[in-house]
Amino acid sequence: MAKKKHLFSWQGFWDNECISAVIANALPAAIVMTFRTMKPFTRAVAGEFTLTGTAKTIDTVTIDLPGKTISITVTVPYAFGNTCNVVFNPTLKGATVTKAVINNVEE
Repeated sequence: MAKKKHLFSWQGFWDNECISAVIANALPAAIVMTFRTMKPFTRAVAGEFTLTGTAKTIDTVTIDLPGKTISITVTVPYAFGNTCNVVFNPTLKGATVTKAVINNVEE
């Protein structure tokens, strides 16, 4: 009998391994996502990340494997009430994943 190969699910990974995705009041131009593990992101590149919701242009994407974080900096800071979703579209393989971001920017 042939062994079944385990199929990796990006949606399952984000649902189970993403601890938080937040825009902090102290740093409203950055989205910081914290993960339990970063192993699947070893070959990820900045161009695989986009934003939806309140229109913002990405300035930089920093993937910190040891720190288990991904930081996305935008050109114009978020304000109170702005919405944001991080969209990850892996170029190697896998389905596109969307993660809602908590906006903690105060009025």
